[in-house]
Amino acid sequence: MKRMTVKEAAELLNVNPQYIRVGLQQKKFKWGYAKKGTSKWHYYIDQESLEKEIKETQEKRHD
Repeated sequence: MKRMTVKEAAELLNVNPQYIRVGLQQKKFKWGYAKKGTSKWHYYIDQESLEKEIKETQEKRHD
């Protein structure tokens, strides 16, 4: 699994990084997750899964 940062994912999706953080904390995205540590959250974003979802979404819009 090649990981992306929250900042990279936000730039790719053209959204605010906080949107990504909250979505991961609330388990709204299939392509990543968040784990709460002792003092902060840790974010895991699978680059391949995110890029695949973007591609599928774009294809649906063109159908």
